Amino acid sequence: MIWWDQLTTSQRRNGERPISTWAEMKAVMRRRFIPSYCHLELYQKHQNLSQGTKSVEDYYKEMEVAIIRVDM
Repeated sequence: MIWWDQLTTSQRRNGERPISTWAEMKAVMRRRFIPSYCHLELYQKHQNLSQGTKSVEDYYKEMEVAIIRVDM
């Protein structure tokens, strides 16, 4: 919450327009809280995902989560 308050205060002070969409907020939060190497690791995990002994339903759920995390 402190980070968000500082961000909005800084935007007002610098005359920047406030964050108005969910996509903008996600992008700002990703830049702030997710290290750049993490995105690469998530992408590689998605690319190397295999069904193995999982059921189709479990595999599909894991694939959906990986896609969301990679933001594809």
